[in-house]
Amino acid sequence: MEALINYQDDLSSRIAKAQINFKKSPKERITRDYVNNRLEALIEMWAEFRQGHKELLQQADPKILNATSYLVNDVYDSTEEVFLSYRSELNKCLSTLPQEFVEPRVNSKSSYPSQSQVKLPEIHIPKFSGNYTEWITFRDLFVSMIHKNESLDNVQRLQYLKGYLTGEAEQLIRYIPVSDANYNQCWKLLEQRYCNKKISGT
Repeated sequence: MEALINYQDDLSSRIAKAQINFKKSPKERITRDYVNNRLEALIEMWAEFRQGHKELLQQADPKILNATSYLVNDVYDSTEEVFLSYRSELNKCLSTLPQEFVEPRVNSKSSYPSQSQVKLPEIHIPKFSGNYTEWITFRDLFVSMIHKNESLDNVQRLQYLKGYLTGEAEQLIRYIPVSDANYNQCWKLLEQRYCNKKISGT
């Protein structure tokens, strides 16, 4: 328990320091890629922090846990406030920066529908909520029907991906903006979180 609390404290400190460092960033460094990268890092740290908090509540003796500085000082609540403040700051900054135009890519030789014809309800994949035992089925279906669909660009793939996630899995990438560059990052986050061989049986 002590090791997990120390890790939680470290994550909390890293989130707070990240916000401070962003405030110090020179104006010439503030680009969409830079802000998006910081937002992605923030979401990943917050997801780890929430998971660690959940493990503490599930595994630790309540009497012992209630006496720790982690609960006495309300580390979770204070970290959540910093997260929400920093995320809002990043999103506000993004809203002031020029949008990037992504050229649609359509493979006319593909048997899949073109970009203008693609509709989410036409591709039937069970939604994934974060249950480790359901990850392999979801991953294989998504890869087969969307990830490898050459008529889709990464913006569309990410839109589909966000639409098929619920619960903890949706929270993991909820605040990552939909863009061409962010699709691979979101997919990587999901694979890192749910490709747990001991739980999923792969």
